[in-house]
Amino acid sequence: MAKPIEPTPILKGEDAKRFYEELQNAEANPSVKKSEFVKECISLYQKKPF
Repeated sequence: MAKPIEPTPILKGEDAKRFYEELQNAEANPSVKKSEFVKECISLYQKKPF
């Protein structure tokens, strides 16, 4: 039987700032893989089927 999915931890403080800056820099300095991954994540988030 599969394990239940645990909630994703919420980023706070310096971790949240660093994550946000990395997202902004991903668009400013795109590596092909990272840029495509970020775009895919954003599009999936916007669809929200639930």
